Amino acid sequence: MHKDTYRETIQKMIRDGEPKVCCIACGESDRSVIESHHVFGRKLSLLEIPLCKNCHAKITAEQNKLPPKDRTGLPFIEVSIGALAVVWGKNRIDQAFKEVDT
Repeated sequence: MHKDTYRETIQKMIRDGEPKVCCIACGESDRSVIESHHVFGRKLSLLEIPLCKNCHAKITAEQNKLPPKDRTGLPFIEVSIGALAVVWGKNRIDQAFKEVDT
């Protein structure tokens, strides 16, 4: 999440007195599009992170490129982390260029 988006989200949480859930990849905070993503798959991990439907779909699409029988163990974990890094990184790059253009 971009530092300004993060700061605004924290300030709103303090003002409203309630936690604000947002996509950790892009900062989307509309609760109607936030989903819980199992980082290492439902079978492998209890670790969940909030993602918007768009970012979630991109990461899941990468995970699903592995055959079902290979969706366990280290290869799946590497794909999962790599896909999250790619989506998060793309959002950071896009945000940086928007800041330069303004």
